[in-house]
Amino acid sequence: MICKKLLNLAVPRMKNLKVEDLRIGLGYVALKNSAGGVGLSYVLRDRLPQGCSQLKGSGEYIGADLEDVAKMFMDHGNVLRSSLGLAAINSVSPTGENGTTSGDVMEILDIKKDEWVGMVGYFAPLVKRINKITPHLFVIEDKLEYRKNGTYRIFDEIMNNCDVMIITATSLINKTFEEVLSKTEKARKRVLLGPSSPLYRDFFEGMGLDIISGMIVQDTEKVMNIVSQGGGTRDFKNYSKKVNIVMNG
Repeated sequence: MICKKLLNLAVPRMKNLKVEDLRIGLGYVALKNSAGGVGLSYVLRDRLPQGCSQLKGSGEYIGADLEDVAKMFMDHGNVLRSSLGLAAINSVSPTGENGTTSGDVMEILDIKKDEWVGMVGYFAPLVKRINKITPHLFVIEDKLEYRKNGTYRIFDEIMNNCDVMIITATSLINKTFEEVLSKTEKARKRVLLGPSSPLYRDFFEGMGLDIISGMIVQDTEKVMNIVSQGGGTRDFKNYSKKVNIVMNG
């Protein structure tokens, strides 16, 4: 199982580490471990369980063993537990050890004007930029795609015929990542994108992804405060660095 593989890669890096700080906001989970590493993971608000309490054990996570929290990533029924687990995994990601380079992922993708681009998850800043290059952009969510003229097509048809695929890292949280990969094998370029992206080159080797595009937190206090005050990706801009792992490059 793909989730287990990622967890197994991360666990050896968690020896003797605890959760030092944890913020669960409206947009992200931010977790700081006792070695100072910070991991981010998206909160899928529309898929949170019903009820006044969203997370069992709230108030007890700070000081907990990091490995125990990371194991929550394996939860297939509660996306908040899964997100918390991924944040723990991301807090020990081997940044700087695996060929990460800073830069804009759009420059690496080099999208052509006649290419078809699929976007699993909605990245508003990229939508504007891609639309200036090609009219063939499809934003895919909940197994449907939306075009500006209001027409819809079946998920599989779009996924199988795009030249470039931009895949949200939240697909790891809701456990749709493997399905997306299996339906996009024809794409010239496939990129996993977002602050939730685990920056583990070894994990993604052989999967067919071309780029892992994520984020490294540079100002821990600022980012933790932004998360706890309901902030999101755009608010991280001045306190983090976008990085890319180019596979087989």
